[in-house]
Amino acid sequence: MNREQISSLMKPLKDKLASGGAKKPVAVPLAAKPVAVPVAQAARAQDQEFRQRLQQGIVPAAVPAAPKDRPELPADVRQFFLPLKRPAAPGVEIVYRPRVLAFAEVAFVDRRKGLEHRKGYRFLAESAAPGESLKWLTAESVEGQLLDAPEAAAGWAPVPESLDTAKKLKALEKAFAEYLYGNARLRLFENKKLGLVSQPQEDLLAFGQRCHDAALREAGKGYETERAKYLPKFNALNLPMPALSAEQRGGPDAGGGVLGWMLVPLKLGASAMRAVTGDQPTKKQVELEAEWKGRVAALYEKWRQVGEDHTELLLTPRKVDVQVTAFGLAWAPFVQGAAAYK
Repeated sequence: MNREQISSLMKPLKDKLASGGAKKPVAVPLAAKPVAVPVAQAARAQDQEFRQRLQQGIVPAAVPAAPKDRPELPADVRQFFLPLKRPAAPGVEIVYRPRVLAFAEVAFVDRRKGLEHRKGYRFLAESAAPGESLKWLTAESVEGQLLDAPEAAAGWAPVPESLDTAKKLKALEKAFAEYLYGNARLRLFENKKLGLVSQPQEDLLAFGQRCHDAALREAGKGYETERAKYLPKFNALNLPMPALSAEQRGGPDAGGGVLGWMLVPLKLGASAMRAVTGDQPTKKQVELEAEWKGRVAALYEKWRQVGEDHTELLLTPRKVDVQVTAFGLAWAPFVQGAAAYK
């Protein structure tokens, strides 16, 4: 139909509307507005119920259940299992989470001083985010024996992509060896004049006492040497050599150790002889006694200072001195979200 035919067909209807014969269209009412529900009241009731359940300890933790199946890994991925601190209570699930285990032994050698000490490192680190290095500085130190197999009926967390092949773990092992080479240090104490070096577990107090005793022994040797030089001088003047006091010898009364060289013959000196016999000493006798006492006092003061001296000796390893003894994926047991391994 063309436009003229449509217009001719609609003309009777238009005329009827114009004359008021047709009813005007009536508006159709929409659905009634819903009545407001007391939401605030319902929310308060739900909050009260939640608080009651929380106090009773029956609100479930929002932690997804661990998968029961152990993750499948290539056969060449070395795996370790950390032991539980204590047996899990009946009905409590153990969940294994992946960690990186690294054991190593580092040798600290100073061939010039004839020193060689070995120190073990046992670390457990969390996996790092993609593109980041493992944080060995904040890694845990683990003790105890590892297990050959996991606990039965345990859950398993997924293995990060960074730990799922032997090649990736080998790269991490190499980085761990580099970390020890650059950071492992052994700090010792040294007394160079006495030729003493502390042991790795020896603190400064114990090392200082050892140096003190060694210095007294050296002072004793020096005393005997000086005594041999001065004895003919005292004999020529018909004088006995003055004995050492306990303070000079570093004996028990002076807080020192009991040493064989302290057993000096108890002979009277010129001043003591004068007090007993009343004889007036000559000028040479007085000068000789004063010189001898001064020499002995200087000798013991010298070795006292030597005994108190020490410096810090820092030993660093060579690359060949770093030996990684165990490295791989470690399964750490967790119970109710808390670490449960030794």
